[in-house]
Amino acid sequence: MLGTIHSSHLRGKTVYILVVDDDQFANALVQFVLGKEGYEVETTDNPRGALQMIQKREPDLLIRWVIIVSVVVRLNSFPGN
Repeated sequence: MLGTIHSSHLRGKTVYILVVDDDQFANALVQFVLGKEGYEVETTDNPRGALQMIQKREPDLLIRWVIIVSVVVRLNSFPGN
């Protein structure tokens, strides 16, 4: 692990987290959970939108999910799956 934020406040300001995922349910879930902990969370399902958001305001933490479709396809092609 590179580092851990132990508080929703960093240097006297609320920690700003940007979540980028194409799954809107996952975005809402992460936003709800982290928001309850006091973090300021914004989400987007659009990578280009994420770049625009970062240009407006640099996040303290960026959470990004990537699904590797080719691995999923390969796993599903094994006999018995």
